[in-house]
Amino acid sequence: MRLLPAWLTRLLTTWLLCMAAALPVAAQESPATPADPDKLLDGARKDLVAIRGQLDEVLDDAALQELRKKALSVQSRAEEAASALGPRLTDAQARLAQLGEPAAGVKESPELATQRSQLTREVSTIDSQIKLANLIGVEAEQAIATAQSNRRIQLGARLGERTPSIVQSAFWTALAREAGQDLARMRGFASQLGDRWSAVATPAWLTLAGAIVIVLVAAHGLQRLIVHLCATRVPAGRLRRSLYALGVVALRTLRPGLIVHGLVLTLTAGEPPPQALTGWLDTVETIVWFGGFVAGLGSASLMPRKPSWRLLPLPDDTAARLAWFPHTLAVAVMMGWLSSRTAATLEISLPWTGAVHALAALTFVAVMALAVAQLQRRPAEAAASGGSSGTGASNADGTGSHPELAIRPLWLSVLRAAAWLTLGGAVLALLTGYVSLAMFVMNQFVWGLIVLGGAYLLSTLVDDLFMTLLAPAAAPPGAEPAPTEPASPAPPRTREQTALLLSGVCRVSIGFFALLLLLAPYGEGPLDLFRRAGRFEEGLSIGELSLRPTALLQGLMVLVAGLGAVRLLKAWLSQRYMPTTRMDAGMRSSTTTLFGYVGTVAVIAAALSAVGFSLQSVAWVASALSVGIGFGLQSIVQNFVSGLILLAERPVKVGDWVSLSGVEGDIRRISVRATEIQMGDRSTVIVPNSEFITKIVRNVTYGESLGMVQFKLPMPLATDTARVKALVLAAFQSHTGVLPTPAPNVQLDGVDGEKLVLNASGFVHSPRAAYGIKSELLFDVLSRLRAEGLLPGQTPLPAPMPAPAQGPAPAPPPA
Repeated sequence: MRLLPAWLTRLLTTWLLCMAAALPVAAQESPATPADPDKLLDGARKDLVAIRGQLDEVLDDAALQELRKKALSVQSRAEEAASALGPRLTDAQARLAQLGEPAAGVKESPELATQRSQLTREVSTIDSQIKLANLIGVEAEQAIATAQSNRRIQLGARLGERTPSIVQSAFWTALAREAGQDLARMRGFASQLGDRWSAVATPAWLTLAGAIVIVLVAAHGLQRLIVHLCATRVPAGRLRRSLYALGVVALRTLRPGLIVHGLVLTLTAGEPPPQALTGWLDTVETIVWFGGFVAGLGSASLMPRKPSWRLLPLPDDTAARLAWFPHTLAVAVMMGWLSSRTAATLEISLPWTGAVHALAALTFVAVMALAVAQLQRRPAEAAASGGSSGTGASNADGTGSHPELAIRPLWLSVLRAAAWLTLGGAVLALLTGYVSLAMFVMNQFVWGLIVLGGAYLLSTLVDDLFMTLLAPAAAPPGAEPAPTEPASPAPPRTREQTALLLSGVCRVSIGFFALLLLLAPYGEGPLDLFRRAGRFEEGLSIGELSLRPTALLQGLMVLVAGLGAVRLLKAWLSQRYMPTTRMDAGMRSSTTTLFGYVGTVAVIAAALSAVGFSLQSVAWVASALSVGIGFGLQSIVQNFVSGLILLAERPVKVGDWVSLSGVEGDIRRISVRATEIQMGDRSTVIVPNSEFITKIVRNVTYGESLGMVQFKLPMPLATDTARVKALVLAAFQSHTGVLPTPAPNVQLDGVDGEKLVLNASGFVHSPRAAYGIKSELLFDVLSRLRAEGLLPGQTPLPAPMPAPAQGPAPAPPPA
């Protein structure tokens, strides 16, 4: 079975080709020569002086954000200058070191003295510039912290600001007083927008209408294509639902976004509009794109008309009741945020700004309260829909639709209670006049819901992708077994563990970025954190060792690539090369294992060197730890060294039949610490390697050992021993497994009371065959003795009488 469908393979190939084609363009756009450090430092110093002057002024939140961006730019330029000056300083110091110290009492040549003086000045100048760059970076960091602190202070002051409540007459009086001026601003802005609308020619509107029709038709066709591809080309399982949900989100985002983008392009074509109108149109387009994303995310999560494709574990009737929620929330988000941005663009009065915020907060409260109320289920409703919920259509992954649970989980009740408390607190803040606090709470409530929904979709998609493509798929109950496929390069358990590990790493990363987005209003945003991520390149210094991210990544890559290469070479040795040699199986296994140990040690040493560890330092550390190893890890080291001795000297090897301290069986594996011995009952005994070195070991199959078959026969004293010996030897000689040389032998072992003890022995080609051949010989000997009547308690048969001699007949007596 192919891991990737053909369409997905083509899509990935196309994306990679596009990225490869974009790289040269990006390389051409980047500057060919680095910036001059002197110019960078001069510009950064001037900007830092301007930033210091602005920090003493009273600035709003937008100005503080812009100030933080400038400070981050100054910090980035200072770090860039320091990075550019570092190699120059190293080069100058190396050239100065080559000159060495001037000899005492010897006058240097003028050329050498001049060169030494120039290099000394160069080192001093560059070192001063690096210190200046570091100082500018520290001061920029302080400016960033100050701006961030001012933002937090302003946020707290704004949230604690109290205005007249909407239930007080002062609120409406202030609205009436400022209505005239604000309406005039709105009319002027609407007039500008109307003029732009009227200035658009009819062909342009017709072109826009045609483009809208094309977008709608294309979106409808793409939706049908996504359903077909997910149902026919994607492997059966949860991945179908995740990819379909992703397609729904993408289509619901693109459809309104492209339409509004075309509208904005139509309105801004020709003469540029005023700056305020241009900014407002850009804001409208951004909000519409985001609103489409919200609607698509909600629709993909609920799927009220397609319960078999639903991601959330919701009952069908609950999803049907919430079918209105995604689009209503998207409209509320767009209208609320657009009205707030419009108020900021028009710079309307504070009373009307508070009214806009209060209306947006009330809208959010109403929508969210209705949605939370829809999640409530009365017992009568649950009983009425209990039968229909449990008999829904089968899911896209064949697991059936989500039934209504009789017992509501605790976390759902806690979340619903928290939602009611949040909504109640927002309403209380509005009624008491804390409009900014109510707007902030509802914005964060809605923003958190959207971020968590997107994180849930991405984490589900990542988990389904890895588990479907890497982990082995379990056959559904009652399904016929799949035909035998060629052996995969990795065992199913390894692939499943790899899938779980990759899925966990990706989901943790998604959760981390979701947390950054949730905490953005309280501190630094994600983009600011990304800008500052370059500082991690400095790494962590521990003594003389500097742990830098690039060095750690390089060491990890060397380790992974080296271990992979060692594993491939071990497989090649054991499967391809070693079978062509004259070595036996044990020797081949020992050689391959030793190669793996040596290769692993070499790879670890190379990885440590790539990180920055000195092998000499590692040797000193190993020497220092030898005392502790001698006391605490003595047995482990002893077993490890014993394992190396077993693999090198090979007193025992894989496949040998050994006996040690009452344990007897075949050696199946010799590892670093212990040796596995398989007993005759197929159980496995794990013996430490030191036991084979310090104790007496019997190796039955050592070298070219022959097996000996030996048994004793107790016979009565009156037994004809010559006949018994002849029968036993005949049995040995007639068996094909008994070697003719050394020849079989039957000896009289002794007399035990009233019995003679005969000892029969013979040799076979292998000790492993001795037991079976001995059994066959005993059956044959007993059969022969029984046939001759020589068994104890059996009447012996008389010996045959010799026939009379044949001669002439005697003469008859005389008459």
